[in-house]
Amino acid sequence: MNSETTKLTPLQLELLKIFSRNPSEQELLDIKNLIARYYAEKSQR
Repeated sequence: MNSETTKLTPLQLELLKIFSRNPSEQELLDIKNLIARYYAEKSQR
């Protein structure tokens, strides 16, 4: 086991907050689509 400590990014921390609320499968799919759409739009700028 690696003894290095890796800090979580602010994005990872926010996602953990969302997932701690036990979202439904539909909510997970919606979140995945939102993130994908965000990065697709960002890459086109």
